[in-house]
Amino acid sequence: MNEKLQNVRNVMTENMQRTIERGQQLEEIEAKSDVLLVDSSKFQSSAQATRRMFCRRHWRNVLMVCLIVALLLGLIIWWAS
Repeated sequence: MNEKLQNVRNVMTENMQRTIERGQQLEEIEAKSDVLLVDSSKFQSSAQATRRMFCRRHWRNVLMVCLIVALLLGLIIWWAS
């Protein structure tokens, strides 16, 4: 009888330890997910800023090419007159 009681006690002790370990693991996972949430938010805002910068740079270059072409056409027309 004492042996059966001791076995049940050992099983219950192991189960409690596993439950505590699982709880600690869940807390660690929750902390990591909070960090990931903050990092992903920072990445998103950084990506949007980078996208805007390259978009402005692209349209600035397009505008410069258009101005140069217009200037050259104006010079050719003026020279031909």
